[in-house]
Amino acid sequence: MEIAFTPTHRITTETEEFDVMLCDNGAAYQRDEWNATVDSDYELSGGQWLFQGEPFAGTVEAVCG
Repeated sequence: MEIAFTPTHRITTETEEFDVMLCDNGAAYQRDEWNATVDSDYELSGGQWLFQGEPFAGTVEAVCG
């Protein structure tokens, strides 16, 4: 059974704004990453949001279904 992409958070950087789906393992997939079944660029680790394993300048907010 395939799981549909369901946004849980919105990430805003200096140049863009996009939704991600946070999974139980901490990976936060953008829609194209989820559809292509590739690794996510963003993750939540130890309460800190990371981009490719490093802190990033941006904001993250929870979104409602």
